[in-house]
Amino acid sequence: MNFAYTKDKSSVYTFGASPQNILTTVNPYSVAIIALSSSSSSTSSSGGIPKGVEEESKGDLLHINSNATYPSPFRYEQTMSLESTDYTLSGLAKVYVQRGRGVVLILSCGEADCNNGNKQDAVMVRLPFQQSTAFIRQQTGFKITNGPKKYTLRIYVEDGSEADFDYISIKNVWDGELVENSHFEKKT
Repeated sequence: MNFAYTKDKSSVYTFGASPQNILTTVNPYSVAIIALSSSSSSTSSSGGIPKGVEEESKGDLLHINSNATYPSPFRYEQTMSLESTDYTLSGLAKVYVQRGRGVVLILSCGEADCNNGNKQDAVMVRLPFQQSTAFIRQQTGFKITNGPKKYTLRIYVEDGSEADFDYISIKNVWDGELVENSHFEKKT
């Protein structure tokens, strides 16, 4: 692919209350165009976002988009009680646009005091999603040691990001599903 631009006729703006064109303040500069790598089930060695597994959509989609000038705190929420045991948090999403804080599933404390002294809305588990051309499943394991306590699961799509979610899930060690939202039920 051929790519060219003129610095004086181009602009790249930061997000925030007072956006700035960084091309006017950065010298020298370079632009790299990279292709999204194919998905794999390995984890990034740098400790960043784990690479997900490409999966086919089941067709029951929750489309979420956000406005860069009005960052909504979250777009989906469910509260549940979790016992002391191991769990798996997962989701299947196709992220069309990722800006700023991007697209992430977050499980947070839903009581005044949760696991190990964590307080209301403290983030217990964070599962980020990257921009993709296909539906990608991300998952992570976590352990609750001071249950039963209430927790809140939220989908955050912020700062002008846009995504389709096919499902989100929290399963216990017995493979029991704890997310109870008919929008994410499998179609039979």
